[in-house]
Amino acid sequence: MTEDGRPGADMVQVAFATDAVEGEMIRGLLDGGGIACLLRPAGINGPMLGFGLLPRSAQRVMVRPDRAEAARRLLHENLFANEQRQIGDAVDPDYLGVSNRRKPRNYGLIGGYARAWAWSIGAMATIFAVFLLLHSV
Repeated sequence: MTEDGRPGADMVQVAFATDAVEGEMIRGLLDGGGIACLLRPAGINGPMLGFGLLPRSAQRVMVRPDRAEAARRLLHENLFANEQRQIGDAVDPDYLGVSNRRKPRNYGLIGGYARAWAWSIGAMATIFAVFLLLHSV
């Protein structure tokens, strides 16, 4: 407890979790690194403000101020370092050179709309024909 009587009032935010599961994963990562943390519900001033309604389960990950830098470093090493490695493995350069497929068609803007209209009219005509066949029985 702090001197103003609120538990954890002197803590600082090191991460934002969009739901409870993400918050618990971050808490487990920090606890595994020896950094105690606290999850608090995000208020109306959360980072997702302006992107629709703030989810009710959004949480702030809070740590003591003297452990904030270590917590941010631990999160960066474990969360963002893996993403950078995965980006390089996402594309196979040998496969990019293989071109035994035909190129995609380009109908242009007018051609695309014309195809959409043609398919729509064809579908409506088919439905109408089925309706007439069933209605005449």
